[in-house]
Amino acid sequence: MRGKRDVQSDFLRLEGELKRGILHPVYLLYGQEDHLRERAVRLIVEATLPPEERALNLLSLSAEESTLEEILELCSSLPLMGKGKVVLIRGRETPPFFKSPLFLQYLQDPSPSTVLILSVQGDLTTVSSGLKEEWRYSFPSVRERDLLPWIQRMASEKGIEISREAAQMMRELVGANLGSVEKELEKLSLYVEGGRIEEEDVLEMVGAMRVPSVFELASSLAERDLRGAIKASGRLWESGELPSRILGAMAWYFRKLLFLKEILSTGKEGTERREMVSLARRVPKERLEEALLRLYEADLHLKSTSLPPRVILERLIVSLCG
Repeated sequence: MRGKRDVQSDFLRLEGELKRGILHPVYLLYGQEDHLRERAVRLIVEATLPPEERALNLLSLSAEESTLEEILELCSSLPLMGKGKVVLIRGRETPPFFKSPLFLQYLQDPSPSTVLILSVQGDLTTVSSGLKEEWRYSFPSVRERDLLPWIQRMASEKGIEISREAAQMMRELVGANLGSVEKELEKLSLYVEGGRIEEEDVLEMVGAMRVPSVFELASSLAERDLRGAIKASGRLWESGELPSRILGAMAWYFRKLLFLKEILSTGKEGTERREMVSLARRVPKERLEEALLRLYEADLHLKSTSLPPRVILERLIVSLCG
């Protein structure tokens, strides 16, 4: 198997090939990034079959519930009322038939009228020697640092613009999950009605998190106001906000304050709301950097320990206000 690839590279390779009319008889799509893997499936199906032929000639099976003989019989049979056929096999893990001599025999001479798509969740434990390198497409989990181009692209596909600051805000709140990004952009596109998405739109709509409560919590933490921070976090918690989104919003606010503080140090005036400019003037840079470090640690605890999320959040508040 080849080395680990960037999540964008194989998707863009597939997209480019299909645009140039290059269609393989077999596709192996694998990796943790479910959203892109499913998009890849749709692209292959759209390139292979016109809409009116998909009801008869798009056949979907589970790798765990189907035998290799059943799969190969479907691949070898002629399409119904059309020139081509897609056989889609989805598996939760590497299919056991990858090692089968019968499968290898098919790969050496695949049906010219069938496109076989093998979509596997997660990494592969083995690959049949008959699966050519150009038939394989890897979709590893997207890294947070690679999210911005995807957010901007997905917004553009919906016919809307998103500012870089708003995209960064979405990255903080939603995290490295392109499926969730897609759903939140769908809500935002309706909210801005084809206009431009700004930071406050994201804060307002992503998880229904209210801007005043987020700012109140950030302000209380920055100024070590324990009572105010507990009250603000309580309101956010009771509203049903996910802990990861609360931490993400806090991280965004503190980064914004640091950036604003740098702007103010040059003698320029910030264009943000007056409360934020005032807060950036009052709070020392070291305090903001400390808060970001504590937020990062809290996020790690949230993802790697069995502690209740509310306990992690409350400990963070106490540590920052102590």
